[in-house]
Amino acid sequence: MNKAIGYVFLLVIGLAIGVPIGMVIQNPQDTPLGTEEKVSLIDIEYIYSDNSGLSVILKNQFTNKVLNGNVTVYQNENQWTERVDWHTDWRNGYGFAGIGCILEENKTIRIKYTENYPKETYLDRTLQWAQIRIREPSLTFTFMETEELRITSVAFGTDNTTITVNVQNTGTTDVVISSATIAGVGITGTPTIIGSPVTIGKGLSVELDINVAGTWSAGNAYNVELLSTKGNKFSYTETA
Repeated sequence: MNKAIGYVFLLVIGLAIGVPIGMVIQNPQDTPLGTEEKVSLIDIEYIYSDNSGLSVILKNQFTNKVLNGNVTVYQNENQWTERVDWHTDWRNGYGFAGIGCILEENKTIRIKYTENYPKETYLDRTLQWAQIRIREPSLTFTFMETEELRITSVAFGTDNTTITVNVQNTGTTDVVISSATIAGVGITGTPTIIGSPVTIGKGLSVELDINVAGTWSAGNAYNVELLSTKGNKFSYTETA
């Protein structure tokens, strides 16, 4: 939970006052890049290291694309992977990933973002150690209350009418889920969350059962999006 709070704080402060708490890549073309760089609409907004690993904030510059993927960090022969949590309406927004890794100083690292559906790499970049912001251990912060939900899994019921969504509240306040949308082949109407509205206390995990309007088909990908009473959206894509 503390890790998620830190990411949100860094993003809010960095954007509000323009101070690069992490490394800010204003002009990617001016930054020394590895030969494996790919032209992409996913870019690195902030990146910093501390004694717990590496924290990466990515910017989604797609016009209208819901993302669900992972960041992988490579150094020497080692690699570490962590899922990215996308926020700010999940479109033209920001993604956060905290990677618990032991990095060797003064050596390059490679950052790679891979989308799950379809399986495709949208970012592949090598950074010099000097480009990574080192977080000072003496810094202390006052945090805002933020809604942060992580959907950990989606299960499709055998009755073909109900799906179960496992959700973890990783933010600093309770979240009230009021409604859901499901997009994909065969889904025709508005789904209903059983027991809605559902309150998820901070630090807690719950299962949400959702009655689906329509019929899903095995092998197709479906996007599930939860809406809170504060207007925040939390999304996840799974294959039936």
